[in-house]
Amino acid sequence: MRNPAICMLIFMIFAILTSCLKENVNTMEPSSSLIGSNWTVVNDATSESAGASTPARSSNYIGKAGDYFNFTTYGKLYWSINGQRDTATYLISGDTIKFKSAYIDGQTNMVDSAYYPIYTISNLTNHTCTLFNSMIFFGLNGSGGPVLTTINLKK
Repeated sequence: MRNPAICMLIFMIFAILTSCLKENVNTMEPSSSLIGSNWTVVNDATSESAGASTPARSSNYIGKAGDYFNFTTYGKLYWSINGQRDTATYLISGDTIKFKSAYIDGQTNMVDSAYYPIYTISNLTNHTCTLFNSMIFFGLNGSGGPVLTTINLKK
């Protein structure tokens, strides 16, 4: 009786370990090395839900020559869309791109330098990348609501 019980225990441990290993193999998280480079903008689709006094809106900007996202290996993101340029300090965590927010808190005059999630990465290959963002804005006089942005990039 002892031998079958030990064999069953070894079999169960082996089954659990191989099951966990299979899970880890199938889990693919974006890496800095795969996203870290220069991308051109295919399109930037944005939709805003209707507020109490504003209609819903949507737009689909088609990328032009000179529109880009450049993720550097040292954590800086440079981008230009339709002539609007900006820079951010970024960090990739799982499937999320986080931006470092550096502002002075008006109450304590302390600099907040935490990273905040901005984009969810999907469809990441050697030649394509999709960035998704959803935020809720509250405006005046019933305006505001969810704003969904999808940016498609290519190499």
